[in-house]
Amino acid sequence: MRKWQQTGKHPRMSLATAIAILMIAEPARVEAQTTYHVDWQEGCDSADGLTPQTAWKRAPGDSRAGPVPRTVALGPGDTLLFRGGVAYRGTVVLRVSGDPERPIRLLGEGWGPGRATIDGGEPVRARPCRSKRDCAGEPGWRRLWHIVMPRHAPAYAPLFQAGSVLMRAGPRGFESQGMARTLPGKRIAIVRPFEGTRPAFSVGMGRPGLLLVAGRHVDVAGFAFANFADLPQRGPFAGSPLTELQPLEGVRLAGLVLESSGAAIPLRRAVAPKPSVAGHVRGPA
Repeated sequence: MRKWQQTGKHPRMSLATAIAILMIAEPARVEAQTTYHVDWQEGCDSADGLTPQTAWKRAPGDSRAGPVPRTVALGPGDTLLFRGGVAYRGTVVLRVSGDPERPIRLLGEGWGPGRATIDGGEPVRARPCRSKRDCAGEPGWRRLWHIVMPRHAPAYAPLFQAGSVLMRAGPRGFESQGMARTLPGKRIAIVRPFEGTRPAFSVGMGRPGLLLVAGRHVDVAGFAFANFADLPQRGPFAGSPLTELQPLEGVRLAGLVLESSGAAIPLRRAVAPKPSVAGHVRGPA
């Protein structure tokens, strides 16, 4: 029989031995990693977002999100999965951070056919012109289209046909394909569309797509972007598909393309202005 059993006294245990026993007895805890689903077409913001069948319409970080996604804070290892083949029309602003081993992921592939599209525009009603009068007296009206603009569209909003921006018609009128003119004081635009391209028209709403703010270790992958144009619009980030405010670290991009051309989408780096003090704005951060 061992000596401690004879005496009834326990031997002293070293600190290292005690720590080793505790590590064996209770394994290290790992925070749960959650996948949330977003489906603009069929989602519902009162659902839990945890399955494709209970997907949200709007993502966390969208100012117009409903009661459930609005209260969700993404954490390290979480994934925001957008349904492929569906256009998302809204701005997603991320103010959260992952960590180097467990980044927060925004994915546009892996659920549904093809890529999810971040869409900077809204579809508009369009039809071929019925007469010269119907197209504001424009000659050659038989090749022109009549478009009704949304009431909330910004001034000088760009028009797109199947993702390609339409140039503004000049004093000489509609000399070539892919030109548009908005009638002053009216919600009407006249367009000479691109031939051989489907007549699907959208108006750019001047909103950014993804805006990464004061966060880090975020992966963005598998998205297409459509109906964004570098034209004068409202706000410092208006019309930009993907913008990062400094300082950030660990932001990784993969498989991001402009839908109309297949060109890779770069990450636009911008500097947020510092708060104004005594009526004067400080220089860039």
